[in-house]
Amino acid sequence: MILQLNLPPPQTEFKEPPPGLQLEVMVQKDQLLVADRNSGPLHAVPNNAQGYDYDGLVEYLKFVKTKFPEKTEASILLEPDTAYDTLVQVMDHVRVFEAGEGVNTVQAELFPDISIGDAPAPAPGAPPVAAAPATAAPVAHVALAAPPATATGKGARP
Repeated sequence: MILQLNLPPPQTEFKEPPPGLQLEVMVQKDQLLVADRNSGPLHAVPNNAQGYDYDGLVEYLKFVKTKFPEKTEASILLEPDTAYDTLVQVMDHVRVFEAGEGVNTVQAELFPDISIGDAPAPAPGAPPVAAAPATAAPVAHVALAAPPATATGKGARP
């Protein structure tokens, strides 16, 4: 019995990261997009049948690491409603990768210094790969609730 598999063609050519790279990984619904904050998209990693292609992301990030061995910073930019588990998976794969097999498996560093922010909204009608690069440094946003007001108008204290 012969089983025919329709696999995507291997991507053997990677876009060269520019000098002064500001590495960003954008988590979009249908792909992971690696970009430079200043020059834009570098490499798209489309989803596969299982969802996000984390192995494809790691392969490109390993290529980037060979070009920038001293670089440790990366920003992860998330679309609204990105699942927390997806964020954790992307962070894990941006930080380190596993090399070797079985008991000889070791973790090697990629980009461990991670910041998190919001992905830029794509331009109307633009294809997913043509997402605009972020223009400001990503910042994790945390909303703090004010204490409820009392009859005197002052905040309640525990």
